Amino acid sequence: ARQNRHDHLMSLTYRRRFAPSLTVLAVANAGLRVQPDNAVHEYAKQDVSVQGLYRWNAAWTSGISAELRHKAFPNFSRGDYVSVMASGRVTRRLGGLSSVGAEYQLRSYTGAIDPRVLVSDVNRDMEGTRHAAGLWAEHMVGERLLARVSYRLEVDTAARELQAQERYRREPEQHADDDDDDEDGEEDVDFNFTNHRPSLTLVWRAPARVTARLSARAHAKYFRDWVVPETGQKRHDNLTLIRAALKRPVTTYLSAQVEYVLRRNASNDPTQEYAAHAYSAQISLLF
Repeated sequence: ARQNRHDHLMSLTYRRRFAPSLTVLAVANAGLRVQPDNAVHEYAKQDVSVQGLYRWNAAWTSGISAELRHKAFPNFSRGDYVSVMASGRVTRRLGGLSSVGAEYQLRSYTGAIDPRVLVSDVNRDMEGTRHAAGLWAEHMVGERLLARVSYRLEVDTAARELQAQERYRREPEQHADDDDDDEDGEEDVDFNFTNHRPSLTLVWRAPARVTARLSARAHAKYFRDWVVPETGQKRHDNLTLIRAALKRPVTTYLSAQVEYVLRRNASNDPTQEYAAHAYSAQISLLF
């Protein structure tokens, strides 16, 4: 199926050091997606995040962050997606140009279409919580090449109200809570899954201030409530994400970047297999 789309994003970043050991970073984004072949997924989005970093000494740094995200789907009558996130992390410098770190994140979301828990073309009244924990290590090789490896575990507990007469072929096995007082005939359907995300990122900075970035990430996602109709097995996805980018300064304050992204999903549910290619160009102004 054709799933062509055009994404536009405008971002504003503010960074200030309030003390020798305290740095605050704030980011505001506004975006627009146009998808002619599947208009229900067109949206306008806004998100704001704030992050504080505190350096305790030469070896230890900690940080906390919060984010508010909103998406409005104009072609879907119940089309608002809202999520709130809070996270904390700690980084330990091992000496030289090496470091390790750990992070914990909690996200609560509600809305019509969640891009991370998308199980059918239209998901109404989705509510969920995501717990995520991650570890990473990075090392600078020869002052030009940065290598970073990481692992992240995500556990989603989500559900939405499903009309009694509503059945989709691609819905997971429906575990409903019986309620004799439910006059609307609605039931809660679970969409729980566990996601394992190992990744490798390489960043190379050439003498001419050109920066090349190559990253590869794998997702092993296990759905606890989605049963494949053809086989009766629980759904299991293997998503591969490869990203390549090249960035070059144009002037002292202006830089340009081009990027290519390949997303390939292999699943034991044939309806969920796909390959997607994305190309983007970005211009950044620093002032």
